[in-house]
Amino acid sequence: MPIDEWDEYVQAMSDGRYFEAHEILENPWRKNKNARYQIAIWLAAAFVHWSKSQFTGARRLLGQIFKSPDAADLPIRQSLELWAALIASGQSRIQPTSEELERLAIWGRGQSEGSLIDQKRT
Repeated sequence: MPIDEWDEYVQAMSDGRYFEAHEILENPWRKNKNARYQIAIWLAAAFVHWSKSQFTGARRLLGQIFKSPDAADLPIRQSLELWAALIASGQSRIQPTSEELERLAIWGRGQSEGSLIDQKRT
């Protein structure tokens, strides 16, 4: 399976390179204005702010995600709610898990989790 921008995004986020993760999806988003790219960009930007203890900016960006109608089926919504609560209480940043990031990438590609598992087997 070839590496795509979602794989690069997941790797950057996993490594804590949140600004780079944001940049990886910026050009694809500019080309197609896909809301799923925008949501992932907002998430990366929220982690940039959170990592700098800029809680207001992080809260604002997570709020944008929650307000987006395109996030209704976001598979990591529970994680977003937890992160929002941690940010609201001024807690230190936690790292998103590889499972959360993979689920986000699968959603971002518009695939079901089963279809990606099948692709990785072949």
